[in-house]
Amino acid sequence: MTEIIEDKALYELGFLINGELTEEEARGVKKSLEELLLKYGTISLEGELVMHNLAYRIGKRKTAYFSWIRFKTSADHIGEIKEGLRYTKNLVRTLILKLNEKQLTRETHYTRRSGDYTKNKEKEIKAESTPQKETSSDVTPPTTNDVDIHELDKRLAEIL
Repeated sequence: MTEIIEDKALYELGFLINGELTEEEARGVKKSLEELLLKYGTISLEGELVMHNLAYRIGKRKTAYFSWIRFKTSADHIGEIKEGLRYTKNLVRTLILKLNEKQLTRETHYTRRSGDYTKNKEKEIKAESTPQKETSSDVTPPTTNDVDIHELDKRLAEIL
């Protein structure tokens, strides 16, 4: 007996819902999106509905509710999901992104930014280093004028 293994990938659906709706009506639209995605896969994470002023008008709308849903499904179902989104009322815009699970080690903006910074710094250090062996005298200690990027990002996250 052979088992059919369906290869599922991680996707994220970002969407804008008409801002003229009440919050309850917007939650109903989000619920219908969740039901659509559950037909074709599983939901792993989702964001809260947040009212935003749009940077530019979409139609006659100046505001919209924004949210996102992260889900797993096979690539074969993406076309069907897009077709379902097309006929969902009160959706202003949608965007489906395919995510790389290996790059999503941490979920917060702070940790992703600091992780990327660390990786880039390591690449720069490796590129600048000579083929000679490094000794402890090659490493310069930090001065008082150096800024710790992790501490700076943490402070910015507290302010925002």
